[in-house]
Amino acid sequence: MLLRGQNLLGYRHYADDVVRAFVLRAADHGMDVFRIFDALNDLRNLRTAIEATQEAGKHAQGTICYTTSPVHSTAGFVAQGRELAAMGCASIAIKDMAGLLTPTATEALVKGLLDAVALPVHLHSHATSGLAEMCQLKAIEAGCRHIDTAISSFAGGTSHPPTESMVAALRGTAHDTGLDLERLQNIAAYFREVRKKYRQFESDYTGVDTRVQVNQVPGGMISNLANQLREQNALERMDAVFAEIPRVRADLGYPPLVTPTSQIVGTQAALNVLTGQRYQSVTNEVKRYLQGGYGQPPAAINAEVRVRAVGNAEFIEGRPADLLEPELDQLRTDIGDLAGNAEDVLSYAMFPEIGRQFLQARRDGKLEPEALIAPVAINLDTAEAQTRAPTEFNITLHGETYHVKVTGSGHKGQPERHFYLDLDGVPEEVLVETLDELVLSGGAEGGDCHHHRRPASAPHGAGPCRHFHAGQHRCGAGEGGRGGRRRAAGAGHRSHENGDRDSGAHCRYRDAGAGAQGRCGQSQRDPGGDRPRLRFFPTPSVAEYPAAALPAGREHPRQRGRRRRARGWRGTCAGEHFQLTQ
Repeated sequence: MLLRGQNLLGYRHYADDVVRAFVLRAADHGMDVFRIFDALNDLRNLRTAIEATQEAGKHAQGTICYTTSPVHSTAGFVAQGRELAAMGCASIAIKDMAGLLTPTATEALVKGLLDAVALPVHLHSHATSGLAEMCQLKAIEAGCRHIDTAISSFAGGTSHPPTESMVAALRGTAHDTGLDLERLQNIAAYFREVRKKYRQFESDYTGVDTRVQVNQVPGGMISNLANQLREQNALERMDAVFAEIPRVRADLGYPPLVTPTSQIVGTQAALNVLTGQRYQSVTNEVKRYLQGGYGQPPAAINAEVRVRAVGNAEFIEGRPADLLEPELDQLRTDIGDLAGNAEDVLSYAMFPEIGRQFLQARRDGKLEPEALIAPVAINLDTAEAQTRAPTEFNITLHGETYHVKVTGSGHKGQPERHFYLDLDGVPEEVLVETLDELVLSGGAEGGDCHHHRRPASAPHGAGPCRHFHAGQHRCGAGEGGRGGRRRAAGAGHRSHENGDRDSGAHCRYRDAGAGAQGRCGQSQRDPGGDRPRLRFFPTPSVAEYPAAALPAGREHPRQRGRRRRARGWRGTCAGEHFQLTQ
């Protein structure tokens, strides 16, 4: 079990009684090895967890969080290894959470530790920078006894090196693992299918990213930053945040970027970039850090930043947990009868909000598994076409050309999905609600499609569909509505040849004479003719859309487009572009 020292599984320091209770219950439930680390490499924060592990008769693995900075060195890490051995640890782990180790540095560190302590050394390295396999091989050759790997279907990038690759690399050498490579292939194949079940939780930032050697951002931290920036409609500022992270880290005394300090530094860097002024807004976690609430930083903190954030507040020189009163009894009281045992109390302690929600739902009989998106079968002949999609466009509308770049989106399969765009350089957010789906059988390059309308929540075959054959036609009327797109004679909006313009159809249109645009509601047949009669609902005028911060004399693209369309397009469905829905 990976244990964050006095933080356990959370983001704050817990009182000693909670730490001891947690380790005891985990040991009773079968946990044998506890890998214990502190985000600042402040070994005072490991003491209670190590003692509790020893009292439970389990293996306490003292951990060094590897990083690089002007104040970190191989000699310093070796000295830390000696202290961990003196605290009674049964082994030493090198935790390279960001993939910063190089093969040369790995060899030097492993040899230094083995010369200093008579304990096994374990290497934990992420493959983010693309160097992990080389580092593991050099570590083994230097005397490392254990390495962390992942089965190939879950390996690489921000994960660990593939198990099969390292087994193959060591086969026939003095370090042969003895593992059966063919059986490992079967395991990989099984979990490759399992992974597909959870594809909705995949991140865009799981591959190799050599920038980590510059910004030192671990993979999990990258995903968190992407989510934070996406929520602020500022995903395009990711590179600026990456550049700010090393500066914030230096201000805070070069903490290793591992939970929780990675989140502390990353969130503050994002705030500095988004507000446009460094430390104009400071998070509570940074304030606590600047007061010594997480322990002793590796180097001196920027005095100006500290005063700006917390004034002359006293700095905690001792172990932060020494200032905490026992809290287990209070936690039992707070959660009350929702907790049925000690494990429930500890779950609430680790995750107060989510823990309470879980325990409440369990008591009320409302626990349900999170819905998973069903896997989609892929035709191997068209797999490449189906998995490729454009992300940057030039779109011409009413003579105006717009440059649109898709910078991010919400999870696929959601009925309402957020898309984040740069529209002529201006960040925009749109919400797209899925009404129909196009089911391709010939790939994305204009093959045949199944001709039926299928709402996002409905099964296949649930009525006619709106679909498009590349270079041919657009279909969207009744079940027999199949034909080329053209203007019906005398009609005030675009129709479909042989299409059924029934009473359920509606479209967007403009009343140019009134100088306003609108959306028609439910259309009805005109008793005196075959044209639909449209009910008009006004939408906001141009003046009601505030302009974004733009260079002098430049018009917001949204305003520009609306003003253009406000002139002369009478009785059409948004000019040449329209949408018919059933």
